[in-house]
Amino acid sequence: MSDEQQPVTTPTETKPARRWPAPEVWLLGALGLFGLVGFVLVFGLVMARTTPDPQAATAAMQKPGSTQQQLITVPQGTMQGPQGERGPQGPAGPQGQRGANGDAGIRILRSACNGDCSLQCEADEVLLTAHCGVGRAPAIYPTESSALCRSRSNARVEVVAACVKSVRR
Repeated sequence: MSDEQQPVTTPTETKPARRWPAPEVWLLGALGLFGLVGFVLVFGLVMARTTPDPQAATAAMQKPGSTQQQLITVPQGTMQGPQGERGPQGPAGPQGQRGANGDAGIRILRSACNGDCSLQCEADEVLLTAHCGVGRAPAIYPTESSALCRSRSNARVEVVAACVKSVRR
């Protein structure tokens, strides 16, 4: 037989057998249904116990011989009495002593130079921050009280730094 004479066969399509879900799925479904029924039951009981009219609850509490106790909350500021008269102003106290003029503690330094440019804080100061030029490029901090700005060319560079008074211990 040649290739052309062989009968053409088509594969038969088989449908997968239908299976029941695993027992864990049934258990989860039953627990979910049980939780939903419990929620509806508790919600119904809460709604049946809640009084729709707050004035009816206060009237029930004010009846003589009522043994039922309920907690009634009132927004703050709604149960105010009338405002009383303003009292007389008391005498002025003695004037205190004037304190000494203090130092702000922060000193701003600016320096403009060509090429590399550096600033140094005083001996009793620490460098808080520094930047280089208008673009505020980050400065290099060789020590805790100095800043250095470098230029790639011989162009003018400005370094701005803030020094803060510090107590060394």
